[in-house]
Amino acid sequence: MVFDPFCGCATTLEAAHSLKRHRIGSDIAIHAIKRVATARLHDRLGLKEGVDFVIDGVPSTLEGAIDLWKRDPYHFQKWVVEEVDGFVTTKRGIDGRIYFGRSRKKLRSMVLEVKGGENVNISVVRQLRGVLAREEADMAGLILMRNLKPQQKAAFSREMAMAGEMKGKRCPRLQLLSVPDILAGRRFTLPEAPAARGSKQGQLTLGEVKALHEQNLSLRCFLNNYRIRISMGSFPRLMLTSAPWQHFKQIIMKSCCGT
Repeated sequence: MVFDPFCGCATTLEAAHSLKRHRIGSDIAIHAIKRVATARLHDRLGLKEGVDFVIDGVPSTLEGAIDLWKRDPYHFQKWVVEEVDGFVTTKRGIDGRIYFGRSRKKLRSMVLEVKGGENVNISVVRQLRGVLAREEADMAGLILMRNLKPQQKAAFSREMAMAGEMKGKRCPRLQLLSVPDILAGRRFTLPEAPAARGSKQGQLTLGEVKALHEQNLSLRCFLNNYRIRISMGSFPRLMLTSAPWQHFKQIIMKSCCGT
């Protein structure tokens, strides 16, 4: 059994795979999971999700997102912000930012606010409009756990429309997405492609995005609770999971011993 507790880009796990060893790997960042699953496992090793490996613990349904919210609201916030290509921040009143634009001197942004609870009213939109003005941001995005009811959605839309559109673009400055929207693949409408991690879009590298982010915010975008588990035998050959660290010993024991 090969165990790599900080597997990162999974070089050790690839070597273990080549040697046909049982292997367990863990990593702290959800984006490491995504990179491992796509770049390393799928593209490089030719492994297929659902056949050679499964992703477990990273929410793929509304029920999974609600479960993560109940277990750890902070890590739910991190997951959903990163899911829309955002960077998490601890600044009061802002849960994250999505950066876009191609200028190296000025990176434009959308501030994000996440509401995982059930009791959400129109005051949330009004407060976000205030944050939009205070932070001098280009845009603002609100993320809710559930879809709004038709009457409530109409009221939210009217309030958000008061923020106007981006100059020269038919792009609302204030937008809303629900977790079901995000899980269905919908994203915020931006004037330009987001400067996402590992993306070839635009001219900004991840390092440049980080540097600009750190000038204004406390960058803690990779400090979440996601873990990777890899097992063989009676288990899937590869499983990616977000089990909390305090339960990781149980995962290892289950992988090794079936207990």
